Amino acid sequence: MRIVLVTHQFFPSFYTGVERLTLNLANQLGRMGHEAIVVTSADHSNGGAPSYAYDGVWVRTVAAGDEDRARPWLQDWRVVDRLVDVLREERPDVVHVMHPMRLPQAFEAAERLDLPVVVHIADFVYLCTRVNLLRLDGSRCPTADDGAACVSACRIDSGYERYTWGKTLLARAAAVVSPCRWTIERHAAEGFDTTKWHHVPWGTDYAIHDSRLDPPPGDELVLGFIGTLLRHKGPHVVVKALRLLPDRPIRLLLYGSSFHEDEYERELRQIAGDDERIVFAGSYDHAELSSILAKLSAVVIPSIWYENLPTTGLNAIAARVPLITPDLGGLQELIDDYHCGFTYAADDPQALAALLDELCDNRERLDDVRRALLLPPSLEEEAWSIEGIYAECLAVA
Repeated sequence: MRIVLVTHQFFPSFYTGVERLTLNLANQLGRMGHEAIVVTSADHSNGGAPSYAYDGVWVRTVAAGDEDRARPWLQDWRVVDRLVDVLREERPDVVHVMHPMRLPQAFEAAERLDLPVVVHIADFVYLCTRVNLLRLDGSRCPTADDGAACVSACRIDSGYERYTWGKTLLARAAAVVSPCRWTIERHAAEGFDTTKWHHVPWGTDYAIHDSRLDPPPGDELVLGFIGTLLRHKGPHVVVKALRLLPDRPIRLLLYGSSFHEDEYERELRQIAGDDERIVFAGSYDHAELSSILAKLSAVVIPSIWYENLPTTGLNAIAARVPLITPDLGGLQELIDDYHCGFTYAADDPQALAALLDELCDNRERLDDVRRALLLPPSLEEEAWSIEGIYAECLAVA
């Protein structure tokens, strides 16, 4: 099969989250004898070249133009035409939309050519204009209410139409893939038809986790935040928790950059103050992940949004490193499915501080998790499942 994977941004400019997952899937499909091509935004990948290769994957870029995320149905038809040209040139059997932001026209382009569309639910973009189900006041959205909450809580005038757009688009897809059961249940509760949805957890690359990691030596509880320094990722929660425990032997290593969120990073550094236990370790290369995890007693994922099976967590589990997360959405599912760590009351630095204080005194609880946790699926298992979904879509088409 030939598969086009459409995503909002890609390497080398962007390298976390969906970009890494798309690259992993493309490479694994290639090892299975298929041909996977990535189509992405020209301005959010390599700076505008029409095509290039990255880590063995062929990438085609399209100038996305200006996108109205509150009204993505108001499409620039020149972008549709360009995507149709790219699809004709690449001759895919299936178009797999990993993320629609910046290129929502991919759906229209695929339909013009009668190509089946498979959709991945990487976050809440089809349900929420703000993508992460966080309202303007920073609170989590309990319901979109058919778009009414978008209007009342987030002042998005097109909230009703935006909700209908996402619901209709997913109903037209040949198949929808979600890595998280909680996310499927949330969309079903919001009125989305999930009968053609498939639960396929993100695959983990065990090639970078070739040995079981033992706890780091010494009496210090070493915590790691690995990701991006963005507000919805919640690093301020764990930084505040540490400041509540000034005399405890805890060290926090914050890995990742803030990309465009410079103001938030400045705020985070102000909260950390002169606490030498809090280290801003900067950006990291994916190849360094195993060596980073080897330093840690636990990985903290302090997100304030619901999350959707974060790959940072899956990689930590694969290396037998325990997790500490809030009791939210896909994070709670991660802890429950893999018996891999501990939860605390979301958004509550005091609750997290109490948990960390207890773990300092009872380090054997972390050791127990390392011995008993269950391993997540591999890249190969994920790709085999998705290959089967492609085959089903082609058999019906």
